[in-house]
Amino acid sequence: MIVIVDDELMICEIVVECFSELGAEVHCATNAADGAKLLAAHIFDLAIIDVQLPGQSGVDLIEMAVNRDIPVLMITGQADMVEKFLGFNIPAL
Repeated sequence: MIVIVDDELMICEIVVECFSELGAEVHCATNAADGAKLLAAHIFDLAIIDVQLPGQSGVDLIEMAVNRDIPVLMITGQADMVEKFLGFNIPAL
């Protein structure tokens, strides 16, 4: 089971389509509040989280997932955010 949290609906749709074709159950949230609800309600095999989200930083969601032992793939267009998380072994796309 996978969760994607990204405010770009097209990115969510692509991720859902790709992983669903592989047989994964995929949940999508387009804002931090809905993403936090999903992370609190389920144990996911993978969380794909955008750093820049409206209403709340994706960093908070990344920390929430890590604290629940959910592997994270960070999505960002900001190189400085990737560098910030290098020490935490969180891969970035």
